Amino acid sequence: MQNLINDLTKILLEGDWFKAEDWLEKTKSLGYSPIEIQEDIIKASMYNLGRFWEKNIISVADEHLATITADFLLTRLQPAPAPAAPKPLAMLFCIEGEEHYIGLKMSASILRANGWEVKMLGSNLPIDHAVYFARKWKPELVGMSISISTLLPNLLKCEEKIRALPHQPMTLIGGRLVSLYNLESHIDKKTILVSDLYDLERWAADFSKEEAIKQI
Repeated sequence: MQNLINDLTKILLEGDWFKAEDWLEKTKSLGYSPIEIQEDIIKASMYNLGRFWEKNIISVADEHLATITADFLLTRLQPAPAPAAPKPLAMLFCIEGEEHYIGLKMSASILRANGWEVKMLGSNLPIDHAVYFARKWKPELVGMSISISTLLPNLLKCEEKIRALPHQPMTLIGGRLVSLYNLESHIDKKTILVSDLYDLERWAADFSKEEAIKQI
């Protein structure tokens, strides 16, 4: 797998979409599932790039080029639309100040594969705008992404406002910060924490089972 990560890191820095698609087809032919490709390979490549940027090995422009190329791969991995049927609603966004959205797009893919209708509002969404959209659209789930500890006050403020909405949506928090720190003492006890895509996959599968039982 490390060779796949290294190859992808190089392709992302080149920004070559044709090579990226060839890499994706090769990786799928080796038997890797979409969640494995996203969590174990693409995410690892993006972490490589983050370390390169921190050490001034690559520029901000290089990082942006790589991110757009990774975004292309994630679009290619999106599940085919399911037959029309009532679906639970989820809105996902990066909290105010958070610019890294690739993990958020991976999460949207996992939820869609598990039968959710997802609206992804992207990076750096101002708190009041997030609350406004949640009040208007009334999703069952509001997912927030955070990777930087200094943005924790924004996360807590946003979580509090979302949970106070009249339709009482579930709140979910993911992102690199969740995998690095224990946030349970900071957030509402009902808020769901997911440290990686496998966590999210398990939660979504359990939710689907619970909903199916309610229909019996």
